[in-house]
Amino acid sequence: MVPKKVCVVAGVSGLVSARELRREGHEVTVLEQRGGVGGQWLYDPRIDAGNPLGLDGVHSGIDASLRPIAPKQGRMSLNRC
Repeated sequence: MVPKKVCVVAGVSGLVSARELRREGHEVTVLEQRGGVGGQWLYDPRIDAGNPLGLDGVHSGIDASLRPIAPKQGRMSLNRC
């Protein structure tokens, strides 16, 4: 029987935790309150003013530099609930 685990966040820490649990043979489900993954670092360069998505994310100069590594590091199938 495969051990089952739940990561209750889909930010960087939750996704890395899920990846490591999967590498150890666990069946992992990731839960996220928002519609997408990224947690506090969810970044959308198309947002020009205000907060139309209702995000409480971090806004800093490093957001754009995360884009090249985020897809590669986050490449894993997630079970959606």
